[in-house]
Amino acid sequence: MKRLLITTITIAVVLLTTFLSRATQESLTGTWSVTGNMSNRRVLHTATLLSDGRVLVTGGLNSGRSPTGTAELYDRSAGTWTVTGSMASARSRHTATLLTNGRVLVVGGRDQSGASIATAELYDPQTGTWSSTSSMNTARSYHRASLLSDGTVLVTGGGHGFDSGALIEKTSEIYDPRTGPWRFTDHMAIARFGHTATLLSDGKVLIAGGAGRGGDCTTTGTTELYDPVSAIWEPAHPMAAARGFHSATLLLNGKVLITGGSTIEQADLIHTVPPICVAIAQTAELYEPNSDRWIRAESMATRRQGQTATLLPDGRVLVAGGRSFDGEIPASVFTSEVYSSSTGTWSPSGVMSIARAYHTATLMNDGRVLVCGGHSGVTFNRQQLSTAEIYAP
Repeated sequence: MKRLLITTITIAVVLLTTFLSRATQESLTGTWSVTGNMSNRRVLHTATLLSDGRVLVTGGLNSGRSPTGTAELYDRSAGTWTVTGSMASARSRHTATLLTNGRVLVVGGRDQSGASIATAELYDPQTGTWSSTSSMNTARSYHRASLLSDGTVLVTGGGHGFDSGALIEKTSEIYDPRTGPWRFTDHMAIARFGHTATLLSDGKVLIAGGAGRGGDCTTTGTTELYDPVSAIWEPAHPMAAARGFHSATLLLNGKVLITGGSTIEQADLIHTVPPICVAIAQTAELYEPNSDRWIRAESMATRRQGQTATLLPDGRVLVAGGRSFDGEIPASVFTSEVYSSSTGTWSPSGVMSIARAYHTATLMNDGRVLVCGGHSGVTFNRQQLSTAEIYAP
């Protein structure tokens, strides 16, 4: 009887230890902690990891909802921000690309009048100063910029404004840092802005989704591939859902994870003047380059638009913040979740200190993620943020 009792207790201890071990592993989804605030409130800005490990933040809309030309640097060892040289042009909705020579190319965006611009500038981390470089052939905002394998930069799509007379681009341009001038390359089949551009393992660029002339509520599921060798666009299989202002992440296995965004499959208008589209998706898809096909992935726990998606060193993807719903009105959220490509599932990964959307997330050299800026609140009462926080996997 005593031996049976001991055996029973031993089995119970083993089972309890196994359960606690699994529970602990499942709860190890990372932690959030607050770091130093930026000098300026920003949304629709850019953040770029420099070669020396600092993070350069540029432009965006400030507290007065006007584009700014200011820039600042984050030092992860000190957890502080330092103001650096300002750009010549105030801009938001632009792109920033780290070049192979260590400089940062900032392109396009909207200026203080609300017009899209074609100008480009170069930031030198060694001197902390900006210099002008040649302008694009076309003014753009909400476009995408991709660093190609040969060190050139491909810029795609974008818009000249989003009123009833908006012009959405299907053109593409190439910037060569060695020569400077921009040159047109083959144009896409579909005009789009708010799309994603992902450099694949084979050097091609996958363009997915985006919105058209009607804004957020006219998203597309079409995709295209740019081949730098032939300099032409090739049609690719469309996504299952039309979406724009979503996120795209190249996984370690070569597949591309698409998450959230605006989608006409769930279109719903708030009847204001003008009407506001609140069609926000929680679905996710996977693109397989070898077979040119899309596979439905497990949906996120939360519908998100304007979120960030960051590939972590262990191959998981951190999705943080974005716009979702507060009743019937879109509002920023503070939740985050992690996607595991090995299991194909999502896990909660804690909450940020404040709800935010259209912020930036930068994977730093120590494996942590810096999240900064964005806006918080509901659609009609949004506040630009200067706060920043760190996610530790």
